[in-house]
Amino acid sequence: IRENDPNTRILGYQHSVIPQAAANMFPSKREMSKIPCPDLVLTTGVVPAAILTKYGAFPKERIVVSCALRYNYLDQAPPQPRHRPDSRGKPRILVALCGVVETLSLYTYVIDQADNNTNVEFLIRPHPALPLEDLRALAGGVRNLPSNITISTNSAVMDDIVACDAVLYWGSSVALEGIRLGKPAIHFDPHDMLSYDPLFALKDFKWVVSPESDLMALFDRIQSMPDVEFNEQLDRARRYVIAYHNPVSAELLAPFLNFRVNSVSQL
Repeated sequence: IRENDPNTRILGYQHSVIPQAAANMFPSKREMSKIPCPDLVLTTGVVPAAILTKYGAFPKERIVVSCALRYNYLDQAPPQPRHRPDSRGKPRILVALCGVVETLSLYTYVIDQADNNTNVEFLIRPHPALPLEDLRALAGGVRNLPSNITISTNSAVMDDIVACDAVLYWGSSVALEGIRLGKPAIHFDPHDMLSYDPLFALKDFKWVVSPESDLMALFDRIQSMPDVEFNEQLDRARRYVIAYHNPVSAELLAPFLNFRVNSVSQL
């Protein structure tokens, strides 16, 4: 763009989540001197702005806190009541897959867990960029799924979150949405060299499983938490994810709308 018009001002927008594995979002000082960069980077909230500042060399004064345009449907959504195992038949876990082939390890883990735990239901939500048919082919076959696995057909992610008791994820932003709605987040860690967990800095209301873990043993521990501890952790986690995804407002939209008229320094 600047080859055609060196005076063009470019606005970057961090629109979703930032795992530590997103190395391209953390340029070094040396890279900053050699690669094209936007004049400003707007973030969805205070938390991602702090992450970008901590791990990258992009100038702090050019990182501006804005709002989360994709997640405004959550702004008026209160946390759902906690479900006890005996209050609604079998517990149900939402499996939030990503649109990259690395999500395959979570998919195969869930199949194994479903085979070994027939007293729990799994609701798999494929990513539109990687349909289930493609994922099953990557898994080496099209074996029938265990009977306690259901594939989501809902267009709205909120419908799936509300229908479940926890969210199992690898790198999906659905984990943050689940916490907003009061659902425990369970991160699947396949021992990647870099962390794809968008909630890597969160310690509350988040649990971790690995390919060797018994998912239901962990889920039972979560379910057995006293209400006081459960709600205290949920409250701290909700404050974190709300600071990650600011609500849309005229004030927070201003950096988008005023960008053309405000002068910014060029690289």
